[in-house]
Amino acid sequence: MTREDLDEWAADQTCRHCGHHGIVIEWRLEARPIGSFSLAGAQMKFSAREHPYAKCPGCRHVSRGESSAGSGNLSTSVQQSRGD
Repeated sequence: MTREDLDEWAADQTCRHCGHHGIVIEWRLEARPIGSFSLAGAQMKFSAREHPYAKCPGCRHVSRGESSAGSGNLSTSVQQSRGD
């Protein structure tokens, strides 16, 4: 599923918490844990991965999705829920 497909899918969904129609997908960078990557050089740096978050504009409930490794394909499974 491409980002455009995911945006179209989300716009047609209803929030299960408040019933608002139209979910928004936000892409957030998350740093990988220390020791799980190797980057050469002496400068400060970190490795990050983009994850999709489904956010309801009505109640502001946020659910983190999981991006699959590889060619920009996404899974729609939700790992955990957080409120903003």
